[in-house]
Parts: sequence; C-alpha cells; structure tokens
Amino acid sequence: MGKTHHTRKPGLSDNKKQHPNPISIKLRTHCVSVRLNDSKLIKLNKMRGSYAKGVWLRMASLQKLPPIIPTINTEAWKALSDISQKLNRIAAHIDGNVNRPVLVPCIF
Repeated sequence: MGKTHHTRKPGLSDNKKQHPNPISIKLRTHCVSVRLNDSKLIKLNKMRGSYAKGVWLRMASLQKLPPIIPTINTEAWKALSDISQKLNRIAAHIDGNVNRPVLVPCIF
C-alpha cells in the first residue's frame, strides 16, 4: 500500500513570518551608528533643538521633521494690529450708516 499525503491548513504557529506580532513590528531592534566631526556635531546640535540626537536623526532620515516656526516679528505684529483696528472702525461706521443718506458738502 502506498502512503497518502495529508495536507493541513497552516496554523498560527506555522505562519509566524507571514503574520508577525503587531508589537514586534513597532519595536525598534536595529541600531545605526554615525560618526561626526566637531563642526558637524555643532551643526546637528543647533538643528535638533530640544530633540535627542537619535530622535532628530530618525525624523530627518524619514523626512518627518517638525515644521520650523519663525519668531514673531513684533513690528509687523503692531502694524497689522493697528490696521486691523482701523478696518474694524471703518466697517462699524459703514454698518451703522447703511440707511442714512450721505451728506456731501457742496463745493461750488
């Protein structure tokens, strides 16, 4: 008599490589080392701000750096605030005088 071959459906234990544990997907297990000279280290420290070196380098390599927010130009802020107040006064004046006739002095 010949042997018969039985096929069975793969279970979870047989299929680990196809369906890895979701926790192990997010776990960082690979390490990349980098060497910098003094000037590059100074530049890295300026660019990374409050981020740790490894965190910043990871974000930079994945092109996921946080946006750089410029400092507030106080002179421009004051000028725009003044313009905003004047526009609000003009709008309030126009809104208050919608149904009133405009009196224009006669020049002639």
